[in-house]
Amino acid sequence: MFSVLQSYKISIALSFVVRFKGCTTKTMQVFTQKRNPITGSTEWELQHENYDYHQEIARSGFADMLHDKERNQKYYRALRLAIKKMHSEGKKANVLDIGTGTGLLSIMAAKCGADSIVACEAFKPMAECCLKILQRNNVADKITLIPKRSTDIIVGENGDMKEKANILVTEVFDTELIGEGALSTFTHAHEHLLENDCIVVPDSAVIYAQVVECPTMQKWNKLNDLADEDLDIILRTPQKMKDCAGSAAVHDIQLSQLPRKAFRELSEQIPVFYYDWSGKTPIDLKKTVRQEFTVTNTGKAQMVFMWWELNMDTEDSKICKITRTPKQKNLRYPAKLFPLPSGTTRASKHDAPVAARRKIVLSCAPWWCHTDTDLSSERPQDTLPWRDHWMQAVYYLPQELTVQKDTEVTLISCQDEYSLWFYLEDGKTKHKHYKRPVCECGVHMTLSRTHVSYLNDGKRSKKFLARLKEELVRDAVVLDLNGSSLLGLAAAKLGAKHVFILEDKSLNIGILYDYMKENFLENVTIVSDVSDDILKEVTNVTCDPNFSNAILPWENLKVAYLLHKYRSKLRDIVSIIPEGCEFWAMPVEFLDLHKIRVPLEVCEGIDMTIFDQLVESSRILSDVEIEAQPLWEYPCTCRGLPRKLLALDFQDLKPKLATDGVNSFTDVETDERQPMNGFAVWMSWSVGGKPVSCGPTEWPSVGARVDWDSHTRQAVKILKYPREVSGDDKWNYQIVTDLDKGLFNITIDLEN
Repeated sequence: MFSVLQSYKISIALSFVVRFKGCTTKTMQVFTQKRNPITGSTEWELQHENYDYHQEIARSGFADMLHDKERNQKYYRALRLAIKKMHSEGKKANVLDIGTGTGLLSIMAAKCGADSIVACEAFKPMAECCLKILQRNNVADKITLIPKRSTDIIVGENGDMKEKANILVTEVFDTELIGEGALSTFTHAHEHLLENDCIVVPDSAVIYAQVVECPTMQKWNKLNDLADEDLDIILRTPQKMKDCAGSAAVHDIQLSQLPRKAFRELSEQIPVFYYDWSGKTPIDLKKTVRQEFTVTNTGKAQMVFMWWELNMDTEDSKICKITRTPKQKNLRYPAKLFPLPSGTTRASKHDAPVAARRKIVLSCAPWWCHTDTDLSSERPQDTLPWRDHWMQAVYYLPQELTVQKDTEVTLISCQDEYSLWFYLEDGKTKHKHYKRPVCECGVHMTLSRTHVSYLNDGKRSKKFLARLKEELVRDAVVLDLNGSSLLGLAAAKLGAKHVFILEDKSLNIGILYDYMKENFLENVTIVSDVSDDILKEVTNVTCDPNFSNAILPWENLKVAYLLHKYRSKLRDIVSIIPEGCEFWAMPVEFLDLHKIRVPLEVCEGIDMTIFDQLVESSRILSDVEIEAQPLWEYPCTCRGLPRKLLALDFQDLKPKLATDGVNSFTDVETDERQPMNGFAVWMSWSVGGKPVSCGPTEWPSVGARVDWDSHTRQAVKILKYPREVSGDDKWNYQIVTDLDKGLFNITIDLEN
């Protein structure tokens, strides 16, 4: 599994009495342990006793899900149909809502006339919030809330439920569909909580796969050889890393934001798994499906794009299998895409069962495969409903396979209880097994996908290599401050007498040793700390300023912290790459990203202000206002000129620095007002006197869409409420740095 070393907090079961002057109230608090990503040290913080709960609420994504109007409305419609159908058959509509969260679906059921409703929610703070929301909406007497997992519910006279339900409504899905335990949840519900002739909302689901060639996304998966501006190979990637099957961990991503020219489709969309949530057919907890398909374009099959759709109601719910006709080569697809040929009665033994179209379908397809895409729009990808709780997924194939147009190849789709993975075979390539891929090279276990893509960013690495060639002196002794990068090894290959690489993490060290062996490097020493004797010899200090444990941009100021720490022992004249850095910010209007933070207020006519208050109070107690986001996935428009907030010169670092300022949105006064809902913050590094930006790829123009660097994360502040602003409106900022302690703090907001 890909992992990322990030700030972590562990609640410690310690509490004490805080006595304020003039007050004897006892306040329970806990110590939490936090790792400072700049210093690498562990620090203790005093937090609210329910800090973990509040942090989970603040970062849960409940609000993002509830802002999904399409999801809400289609659940509402399907519930209405289910309850109406029960009543039309002379039955009571007894609804069970599993994982109710805020209670939204239960309240919908009450508004649709359900006779009884039982809702379960195991997360205690959310269950308490749900109860208040039910009371606020005057339905508390119609809904029984059980603060348990559904698998702990007992049915019977003395149990949690007096009788089994005949309607189940639930949303227990993630980007992978089954990653939150949907298979076992539905299986248990049918065995213990539901009547045999029940209706389930949603009724079924289909997972789709599309085989593609995408060198852009492959940069997130495999490390490439490191080359300079002349395309000469400086460092060869170890063969074990090239051959590694990688990780089966899902790479969830907003695929619709991937440039269309960045990938080549090698197959149509293929329905690989069908799940009947209704209980009419059993659910397999483990399954492997082989499907032949006709290749649509010649190319190198590198990965599978995956998404799913929910069939919300039972309309036309007959399961059908689709076979080929001469004009329809890839007919292993739903009838909504290819109508079932007249007279078709049988299918190939490899055909996957799929469902004919329902009346209500909720699709997570990317724009080029989505039936609701407005293809006449300048940006079709922005015409679909947006959601961040369900995205699309990328699964990297264990082995690349070159395929020819119009040939037949086989996609092997594998599923266990919680995850998916894929293999591809043709007449010549056969796999010994279809086990879940496991990383054997260390890269996929050690480095995040974003960090791998950063190391593969050729434009950036060529600038660093060119500067390194210029700065290396004869008999150079190089100190590299980032062992999760390749710059120190490159210095060794480019002729440095000796290179010392600062690194103390065993997995990173293992990767470095593999590179040293592959490239026959004997002039490299890896150290966990830098002695005074080493510092006296150093002529060049290098640091590719992207540390594997950094999340927020300024966590890469570890380079400044280390330079400050060692500066007094270094020579007076020493080359430093990069030479410095700058912080930039600008006001923006996010097309959709703001929905993860803005209040709900009213959702489908249901008052959710109590939930808004819970999220806001939890954020104040446990979360920071500014968070990291890969902004290339989240479109935004520039609403004010980029402004430089801070510049650091690594040859002249100040131990402590505080600065603030007030900026106008533009340099030209105007009465025209435009909406904005947040700020974006990024860093730019100085390499050979030229900026290497981790923000916009081109200088932003006010009113234009911003293109962002896809190999790094930027920082984002989302306003609680959108604002209308003009060119002469103001925004302010404050920055405080302390290099002795490795501290950095930034605040940014609208003026007044």
